[in-house]
Amino acid sequence: MDQLNGGRPSEFIPDVAWLEDYELGFAPLDDDHKNMVKLVNQTAGALNAGDMHQAFTLITRFIEASRYHFEHEERILRESQYPDIDHHVRYHEMLLATADDVAHQCETVKQFDFVRESFLVLVGCLLDDVIKGDAEFASHLVEAGLVDP
Repeated sequence: MDQLNGGRPSEFIPDVAWLEDYELGFAPLDDDHKNMVKLVNQTAGALNAGDMHQAFTLITRFIEASRYHFEHEERILRESQYPDIDHHVRYHEMLLATADDVAHQCETVKQFDFVRESFLVLVGCLLDDVIKGDAEFASHLVEAGLVDP
């Protein structure tokens, strides 16, 4: 995967900024999210530099971190008896299937612009989970006494 057609990126990929609005107020999950954003930004840096080997290494780490985070989050939600846990688990499964599909496509297509666009899909999955998915259970964390109101 060292050589890709298309050379350097046609467009610069900006960093994802961590915003306080993304925080749930529950450090174990917020720290996972921050780590995932860090990996996204490192991957963007590798893609911007045209370093495909490093980008694929980081994409793999990002997917592994996502898998760990989802398992961690689901365990917390089960332990706190989140009523919509089954829906949230299915949501995570969909995001991971998308991430795995993107990673597989990146390994087989070998076109720089395709890898760039695929990476942006992964970033969209992360932001969708942090902003939309986790917002659905934020009030539950307060009700369960895990987060101060």
